[in-house]
Amino acid sequence: MVQLRENRITRFQERQKTSMDSGNQQKGLTAHKLFTDLQRAFFTSMPSGKRTDDIEELKTFIQKMDKTITDLSQQMKESNQKLHQESNKKLLEEMQQLRNVVQAQKEEMKKKDLQIAILQEQVDELDQKSRINDVIITGIKVRPRTHVQATARRSEEDSDRNPDNESVEQQVITKLREFGIIVKSKHIQECYTLPSGGRKPPMVFMTLTNRKNKIALLKQDPKLKGKNVFLNENLTKKNAEIARKARQLRKDGKIMATWTANCKVFIKTQGSSPEEIKTKVIRRLQELQVHEN
Repeated sequence: MVQLRENRITRFQERQKTSMDSGNQQKGLTAHKLFTDLQRAFFTSMPSGKRTDDIEELKTFIQKMDKTITDLSQQMKESNQKLHQESNKKLLEEMQQLRNVVQAQKEEMKKKDLQIAILQEQVDELDQKSRINDVIITGIKVRPRTHVQATARRSEEDSDRNPDNESVEQQVITKLREFGIIVKSKHIQECYTLPSGGRKPPMVFMTLTNRKNKIALLKQDPKLKGKNVFLNENLTKKNAEIARKARQLRKDGKIMATWTANCKVFIKTQGSSPEEIKTKVIRRLQELQVHEN
């Protein structure tokens, strides 16, 4: 009978070991259930008349089973901890790999943004160079004509016969002469009014034959002071915004002066001594931020 019990115990332990080796499929089995199963196995193996006589043997059997259950529980706990640690380690490794990928993508985006900014500046510089001989005139009242009409040259004889047919170029030359500003027709490549959008009088677009003639015209700008007529360079949208911001800083007393030359924006900074007063070329709007405070 004892041998029978021991055989049942051995088979039970083997089943538990097989269960542990196959991936702990019965991890949810509690110690109480194990103990109950062992008791049932013990008592069913004993004749009813012998149960009282084998109390000591039963105590020994229970202690042995209790130790077996404790060992199994410890093995399950250690197995769970090991699996948990391995799972966490793998998860941390995957998270770190993702962080590395994200960081690499951020660095790549920064490089591309820098390349785009450089290319944009180069495009803007080329655009500005294409406007280097242009002048925008505001405040002069002229009879608008189309671009085609403005670039179509007519003989002086036709103009003399009908003064109302004067080209925009001839009208501008005449108006500027009234203010003491001299510009020759041979120095003008084209001259026409820009779409006004309701603005009166409309702005006049003039392209000189070269930079020298444009500079000569702009140098006469002081003669227009107080006349509400203005001669300005044809700036790109970017440089026009820089010039507008610089004028606002001058108006607010943040800088001493600002002007444009060769389609570049210049400022003169504030200073308590001549050494502190600096003249700067502003190429980016962000460069004016240091003068806002």
